[in-house]
Amino acid sequence: MNMAALVEKVGAAHQTVIQQLEQLIDYGVVEARQVGRMRLFRIARDPAFQQLAEALARADEWLATRV
Repeated sequence: MNMAALVEKVGAAHQTVIQQLEQLIDYGVVEARQVGRMRLFRIARDPAFQQLAEALARADEWLATRV
């Protein structure tokens, strides 16, 4: 996912998203790669992080039905 899509999905300021992504990259949770002028981000390939991302997505969907 690119930065513009992340900013739109999260609904936070661009700078805030950048700061949080940099921390997640430092911790090894998120991977980034450069494609031309675009920087793409994804959850690290570590199975533990993949499972965590899936669990958080399910929790987010569940919470959305409760509001």
